[in-house]
Amino acid sequence: MSSKIASSRFMSFRLTVSDIDIGAYVRHTAHVDELYKQFGRQLRGFREEAGLTQDQIAERVKLKRTSITNIERGHQHIALHQLFLLAAAVGKNPSELLPATESAMRGLLPNETMVALRASAEHDDDLDFAIRVVSKGQPQTEAPTE
Repeated sequence: MSSKIASSRFMSFRLTVSDIDIGAYVRHTAHVDELYKQFGRQLRGFREEAGLTQDQIAERVKLKRTSITNIERGHQHIALHQLFLLAAAVGKNPSELLPATESAMRGLLPNETMVALRASAEHDDDLDFAIRVVSKGQPQTEAPTE
């Protein structure tokens, strides 16, 4: 195969920094998708609670209404700065839009890791911090069950 053909094949594949950073450790698209669905449900709930339409949110954050629809459905992933814009648009702190740490991490960390973290944490803040630290570089295994 010529190098010209080989290089054109790879040009159609797009790799993001996120894929590079977490690709070796994360084999859990269903779990990641669920995180975005949970986020979208939170956003939709706060939007409706504020009496706002998707069009109004889209205008506030400079996105199209279809993007807001896709975010609320968990189909469109957002950048960090968009988290802050969306939170401000519905009058909430960014952390209020995020899924609960333990439930969000449940599918991302091995069961034995979650059990050990729960047992060693004296406070919820300790558990949150430990989950953040341990999740860095952990290979994915089966989703834990309770």
